[in-house]
Amino acid sequence: DREAMSTNRRAIARSFTHAKCDVKRTLASRFPFAAAVELTTCAHEAAEVEHVEAGTRIMRDLRAAMGRTRYYECAMSIADVLDPHFVHAHVKRGHEEEEMKKVGDGTATRETTAFAATTTTAASRRASTTVVSIDSDDVWCVTTQGRFVGSFMRDTAEAFGLQTTRDGRGKRLASINLRRTKFKLSNRFHDRIGACARMLEDARGKSSVRCAFSVNDEYVDVKFPPGVDVGAAKTRENVETTREWNACANDADEALLRSIEPPSRDETSSTDVDDLERVLEWIGRISLGFTPDADGCEEKVHRVRSSRWQGFILHPELERVVEHARQLVNSDSTPWAIVTVWAYRDVPSNLTGAPVAKTLREPCRPRGCDAYVIVVFPNDRYVAFSP
Repeated sequence: DREAMSTNRRAIARSFTHAKCDVKRTLASRFPFAAAVELTTCAHEAAEVEHVEAGTRIMRDLRAAMGRTRYYECAMSIADVLDPHFVHAHVKRGHEEEEMKKVGDGTATRETTAFAATTTTAASRRASTTVVSIDSDDVWCVTTQGRFVGSFMRDTAEAFGLQTTRDGRGKRLASINLRRTKFKLSNRFHDRIGACARMLEDARGKSSVRCAFSVNDEYVDVKFPPGVDVGAAKTRENVETTREWNACANDADEALLRSIEPPSRDETSSTDVDDLERVLEWIGRISLGFTPDADGCEEKVHRVRSSRWQGFILHPELERVVEHARQLVNSDSTPWAIVTVWAYRDVPSNLTGAPVAKTLREPCRPRGCDAYVIVVFPNDRYVAFSP
């Protein structure tokens, strides 16, 4: 495998079968939930009928699975998400020994569950539609790995009573492993944090939150704690938008994308860093809707398709999109597939809870959300661009 560094991104060329393949690990740790995910493919010029049909079937299955996803918009406080019964029913479920169940043949199995939540507006006693800002507001989330992570202003951190570290923006980073066995009622730390969280809610109210819960890959209802107005909670579906356009077969940037040769399992590869930067820029333009004009193209024209899902998407669904991208390429229905994942912009800078170096940012440079780009090639090879 090969790693290339640039000023903004790290590019990793690798095989999905390589022991160091970290796509799933990256999605789980850095993108436990996402604001959007996009899959872009290109019609294979020499695709046989069976390959086209296979691609159609794979995309149909993916759209059906993504169409069943949903999330909630509601008002919750930190105290609500730390409620012991709520934590046990959503965060710890499927991750404790007593949750193991018996199936038909008598063997033990474990439910696969995923719950996540993030703030979208800051806590306030007054009705407000102001979008939360990571730089000036208290923001927090619960990851699918069972961790509560908050990025707090100093006064909030002191009132919360948690030991904190400095996060990437110089704020106070607080982190709690909600799946820890000892984190339960009658535990001194648990009860103290819960009491402090209720005091914070009394002083500042609740935040607007998005959350979702899935069990065995099926999205189920969230059972909110008593402090949440269930009647005001709204169920939303993740929205799919699709685009199709004609691309000229001799487009230089797309041709460069095809020419990249990531290594197979036991091989190494040397790809020019400038070429990787150019490919990433081309992918970015495609995501922004700046599609190349094929009018007047003297060469062959092929069809490019893009499907994007937006809302609140848990990381198992992100893995699902990557897996379907692999299936599309391996079925010879497309020569390449691009998966782009966008994080929520205003979330704590490190969702694993570990301290990080302070982020240095040029004052005139706009700050966007983190994005993870995976370009899938034949023979289970890929190039990943991470922030």
